[in-house]
Amino acid sequence: DSVWPKYTEGHKRIESDNLYHERNKNIRATAAGEWIDQLGLNNTIALRKVVKEPQLLGDVLSEVIKEKDEILAICECLKFDHEADFSFIQAFIRAKSLKEGIGWVKEMVHILEKNGYDAKAISNLLVSVGPSKEIWTYVDSLSEDQQEAYWKNEHLYLFVETSHDAIDMINKLHRYGRFFSAIELCSRSVDTLPTDLLLKVLWRASIEDSNEDVRLDNYVIGSIFDELYKRDNLDVSLMKKIEWNYISFLDSHSIRKPKYLENELAENPSFFIEVIKWIYFSDDRDKYYKEKEGVSEEKIQLIARHSKLLLDTWQKIPGLQDDYSIDEGFLKGWIETVRELATEAGRQEVADMEIGRLLARYPEDVDKWPQESIFRIIEDLHSEELNRHYSTTLFN
Repeated sequence: DSVWPKYTEGHKRIESDNLYHERNKNIRATAAGEWIDQLGLNNTIALRKVVKEPQLLGDVLSEVIKEKDEILAICECLKFDHEADFSFIQAFIRAKSLKEGIGWVKEMVHILEKNGYDAKAISNLLVSVGPSKEIWTYVDSLSEDQQEAYWKNEHLYLFVETSHDAIDMINKLHRYGRFFSAIELCSRSVDTLPTDLLLKVLWRASIEDSNEDVRLDNYVIGSIFDELYKRDNLDVSLMKKIEWNYISFLDSHSIRKPKYLENELAENPSFFIEVIKWIYFSDDRDKYYKEKEGVSEEKIQLIARHSKLLLDTWQKIPGLQDDYSIDEGFLKGWIETVRELATEAGRQEVADMEIGRLLARYPEDVDKWPQESIFRIIEDLHSEELNRHYSTTLFN
């Protein structure tokens, strides 16, 4: 009932780990044999629901159960998805397959098919074997229903030993709509996988419906973004779209920022205006609704939410250099263009408001703070909205 059993003679670890585990296995096997003799096989199998570690029971029964009818009795647990059932049968199948080899697995699939087991139950056996090229090749030889059941099985272990195997597994997961599992697998081999594959995995998970109900983990997503930000062979256009779709993982509370979208905002005044047009009404309300003609209310709300997250997380001031100096001419030109475009779009006040908030985000923990060039530009603009939101953001 415990991974580290407590013997009556006390806990004396004088032998090697291998000998210690071998002694545990032998004692457990003896006990399991006695249970079967006293309780019967079915009652012994039923103990999986009451023992603390059902996988230990499954593992030790693999040592004492030899006959096909006895194995088939244990395989009844393949029909259920209760955690105790699966951890028990998984340990049994894995131990048997490691000892007997792929031939035993193929024979068991044949026996289960003859006994009317459905594709899901058989897939429970196959995923218990563990992932490998050998098992994948065998699964490819089975019916399409069986292949689908295997690759959609929620117990499929997302582990591979090589990047080539990772690529093969990711392609299979994609084929069966398991886009979130593909992301999980990517994060475990992220530094060995090609850039185009990492981009594809993130992109497809963000635009296609998945066949699994899995919550994306911030750490998992972040590890892939961190790796991509180290590389210089990106499709930048696609990367910006991916950043947009995952902006909630890159917001102001995150340790990482949407690098390429920040660059686009800092270099392209037109893009900045497009972003604020989704968040703020025009001075002419009719103009706002005309701009959104043909777009569903749900999509408008989604784009507006993403746009707000992007602006709230934006830290890169236009013209900011690597040494934290500012190209004053570039920043001034960027602001002038933005204000011209904002006036045309009926959004000058809100543009000034966002510019003020951005300028206040100049890093305070660097030698060049405060930046006199920012003060000069603010004084030249004479914008009440910009001044107020610069001050409010600076002191918040």
